[in-house]
Amino acid sequence: MKTKSIVVVIIMMIMSLVGNAQNKIEATGNVGVGTTIPGQKLHIEGGHGDSRILLHSRGGGTESKFADLMLWASEPGLTYTGVGIGNNITNATTTPFLRRISNQRGGSYIRFLDAQIMMNVIKNNGETINAFNISNLGNVGLGTTSPKSRLDLGKNYSNPSIYPNKITLWSGGENNYFGFGISTGDLDYFSQSNHRFYTGYNGTPGSEKMVIQSNGNVGIGTTSPNSKLTINNGALSFTGSVSLPMASLGLHNSNFMYLVGGSAGLKLTDDGLKGITVVDGGNVGIGTTQPDMELTVNGKIHAKEVKIDLAIPAPDYVFKSDYKLRSIEEVENFIKEYSHLPEIPSAKEFAKNGVMQAEMDMNLLKKIEELTLYTIDQEKKLKTQNSKIENQQSEIEELKKQNSEIKELKALVQKLLKDKN
Repeated sequence: MKTKSIVVVIIMMIMSLVGNAQNKIEATGNVGVGTTIPGQKLHIEGGHGDSRILLHSRGGGTESKFADLMLWASEPGLTYTGVGIGNNITNATTTPFLRRISNQRGGSYIRFLDAQIMMNVIKNNGETINAFNISNLGNVGLGTTSPKSRLDLGKNYSNPSIYPNKITLWSGGENNYFGFGISTGDLDYFSQSNHRFYTGYNGTPGSEKMVIQSNGNVGIGTTSPNSKLTINNGALSFTGSVSLPMASLGLHNSNFMYLVGGSAGLKLTDDGLKGITVVDGGNVGIGTTQPDMELTVNGKIHAKEVKIDLAIPAPDYVFKSDYKLRSIEEVENFIKEYSHLPEIPSAKEFAKNGVMQAEMDMNLLKKIEELTLYTIDQEKKLKTQNSKIENQQSEIEELKKQNSEIKELKALVQKLLKDKN
């Protein structure tokens, strides 16, 4: 009985439509509502404010459980040419132009515009959420009405030209974003702030392992790097080489190498002042940033042994027979005039120029060898003098003996003379 009643109602509705001058059922079976020349099986035609189809359900017994499926062919006050389909949503001629049919329920709708598709959600409190959008460029946006990349996840941003062909994720304000994509053959990975990398296992959230800060500093094992690369509680290993704009760091033939190009130098320091400096040309400074020799040390050197390769000959020539040795008188006169030994710098020269160790060692060795020659010569003279003294001492002893004999003879003569008298 209920089925028959529904059929009767439908027949009466069709008859009512046909009876209206703007409604028609053609012999082809096309039904027109608002038009006498329907071009489709069901053709409904109206103005901007009434081109709608509503399928309403009163199931559930209360309005909060009703359902309304609305199909509209115009957006008066918005695009006019846009069409859409919505749950508990209808178009209107006044603001808001898309509104809920019942404020006791939320809603959702899809808008098919001339060059854009939008899918929105309206919460129970009336707040509209931009859920899904396809722009006229083919960009897909989730949570944004104007996606700037092929897949844009987040909120609107003011400069679409910066992020073409990228996937972007937004959180909160327009400066909180992350994205990656392709640009001129490159894989771009970008963020307004820091990039942080985490690892986890067994469902744990994990811990931060590496960070790239917005200023370019990279930290491994630390969350706050204070240099271009900061490694905390770990080691840096190389199996090849690492090239920098002006330097190369790596291994070659089992050797660790650090190559510096151009006029740049190398500094190993703790506070910018103390440490080791290698300048262009190869000079090395310890405790100084301006080494003037292959090795310049501003401080003391502690070593068990120092080996020096001689660049000048050792002074063995002093012992050659043709060596012209200064006389002691010449040396004495030189010292009186200049207050230092010949071929040895003065105190002023030492203070001004320092000491060339190898040269000084050879000069001192030369003086020792010359002193040895003076000693040998003096020894010879002493031996000669000692020989003369010994001869003189023998002569003196002989004279003493002769003198004693003379005294004895004199005493004997005096005795004989006395006895004669």
